[in-house]
Amino acid sequence: MYKLLIVDDENLVRVAFRTMVDYEQYGFTVCGTAADGEEALRLCAVEDPDLIITDIKMPRMDGITLIERLTAGGFTGKIVLISNYDDFDLVRQGMVLGAQDYLLKLTITTQEYTAMLGRMKQALDETMRRRRQDELARTALDKLERQQQAAFWQKLLLAPALNEGDVPQALFAAGPINLYLIQVVQYGEVMKVSSQQDMELFTYALLNIAAELLGPDILCQGPVAGGQYFVVTPAAPGRALEQGFLAQKLCSALTQYLNVTVAAFYQPALASPAALLAALARRRHMADRIFYLGGSAPIPLESLGPCGSWNINIPQFTAGICEALRCADLPGALAAVDAQLAACGQANVSRSEALHKWSAILLRLHERMEGFLLPGAVAEVSGRLDGLDTQVQLRALLHDLLRRVAAALRPDTGGAGAHEVEKTLQYIHAHIGEKITLAQLAKHVNFNETYLCTVFRARTGTSIVNYINQTKMEKAAECLRSGDVLLKTLAADLGFSDQFYFNKLFRKYYGISPTEYRKKQQDITSPQ
Repeated sequence: MYKLLIVDDENLVRVAFRTMVDYEQYGFTVCGTAADGEEALRLCAVEDPDLIITDIKMPRMDGITLIERLTAGGFTGKIVLISNYDDFDLVRQGMVLGAQDYLLKLTITTQEYTAMLGRMKQALDETMRRRRQDELARTALDKLERQQQAAFWQKLLLAPALNEGDVPQALFAAGPINLYLIQVVQYGEVMKVSSQQDMELFTYALLNIAAELLGPDILCQGPVAGGQYFVVTPAAPGRALEQGFLAQKLCSALTQYLNVTVAAFYQPALASPAALLAALARRRHMADRIFYLGGSAPIPLESLGPCGSWNINIPQFTAGICEALRCADLPGALAAVDAQLAACGQANVSRSEALHKWSAILLRLHERMEGFLLPGAVAEVSGRLDGLDTQVQLRALLHDLLRRVAAALRPDTGGAGAHEVEKTLQYIHAHIGEKITLAQLAKHVNFNETYLCTVFRARTGTSIVNYINQTKMEKAAECLRSGDVLLKTLAADLGFSDQFYFNKLFRKYYGISPTEYRKKQQDITSPQ
């Protein structure tokens, strides 16, 4: 229904017009009547009528002045004048000002009046149709513009290399901008994104939450790739500090409502192509920072920088882990792993370097604990390393492996062979500079050779031969670190008559020759 307002200074006329027809039949409802232009303006402010039927000559404010005031105020409805025979000059003036029709007050018939209502309804319908078309067109243009902007930003964020010519200055024509890069680190157990439809729904929900928290005036937003999303907002002067607070709220909301772990990187008040390029260049460090996240967190892009290095003696570290496991000290082994993980985080080691070195540690652990890593366990764990996004995931994987090794060892302090294995270990360490044979050890503890090998492996996690070689190589490494002993002499002191075999065995356990190992140790300890 369209709203109709009747304006006339004569009450009888107002009543006559109000009761002349059944207005609802013609698509109208009378929202009020007024005795002059001033009262009509007050009613217009409240009712916002679509059609006004007004007399021309009225006290206080006449119909012509009413039309002028309505037009100046942006009135978009229709106006019909009620006139007398001698009002034609005023009628013409009213039509020029914007009135759409007029009626002669003294001779008007019901047929003429209903015909006028029909014309006005048709005109209002056409106005409404055009208005809807305009709104649809504006919406389509706005959507197209947003899609074009999103496509531009996606291209910008996916580009492998950029220069200032790739970023138009027009991007900052309306002022500085804030950039948010939201990286989904881990989906929770409840949030399963397993199909294209799931991903579309997840993207829709995430961007809606971002729009709700980051403000209604978002310039552009959308997905990038690999669980990353971007949001661009205008930067308000003097409010750069708010971006960290908003990023924190965004992390909390996404974690709470979507059950995901996210990193919200942000850079406030970017005002030039050079500033944007500098911020985007720091994105290459995002994966390294994410690796050490313990949960959702906001991270300033400007805080990202080059990674540090992790200096670890892999053979020494794995020897300590093996010793702890053989002594049934699983908590000690886990604590040693946690200490090195903490060292990685403190040094801000890159994700790739950390995973590479942990892979080397696992390989060395496998060599030292032969027979007690479950079949394929190291291969399985090593294969999963590249897919890890966070150090929390790496810690869980390493702890699980060590627990499996400890369970396989199943050490105890009593039972058959415990005393004999301890005597065997003591003999090996006491005669480390000699050539030690299995027959010697079996005779020393008064055991059959085969049985001694079985109980030794069950209690130490390795074979007798491997343990002897490991112990000799650890002793050799210690001598190489502490002095300039000749390799031929060192080999002989450890019971090796063949220096070539000694060198080959040392390379097996340390990955480099004795000469290279000594030089490397000297480089580490020598003053710069």
